[in-house]
Amino acid sequence: MTSNSPGQNTSVRARLVPLDLVEEQDRSHLTVAEIGRHIPFPVKRAFYYTGLREGEVRGKHAHHSLEEFIICITGRARVLTEDGQGQQQFGLDGGPAGVYIPPMTWISVEISHPNTNCVVFASAPYDDADYIRDIDSFRKILNEQPA
Repeated sequence: MTSNSPGQNTSVRARLVPLDLVEEQDRSHLTVAEIGRHIPFPVKRAFYYTGLREGEVRGKHAHHSLEEFIICITGRARVLTEDGQGQQQFGLDGGPAGVYIPPMTWISVEISHPNTNCVVFASAPYDDADYIRDIDSFRKILNEQPA
């Protein structure tokens, strides 16, 4: 678990996290995401997007202190991030993986397949004051941080 004060830069970066996949002969697959092992923070809130359309973009914000973990249940999405160390992108395709998003990371989720469904786990309840919704404001905050 990371702990950051608002606007504090962190060396922790977004990353793709492989999840456990249990395959049983003649049965469906079971994907497992465990708190502490895969999701590196205690989950305080979960939400999900259903029926996302190809070309739709979700996110387009950062958080001062909230951590998130995104799993694409069905369909395909590209997760684009930006932090004080640069830009990254991760592909999610309904397979056994998720993307960890630390605080002070700008995130956009581009949907690349119709009827995509994603679930997001968050480290805190909803707090509008934690959001940074303008990319220029986000970059200004990053530039004002001590090295």
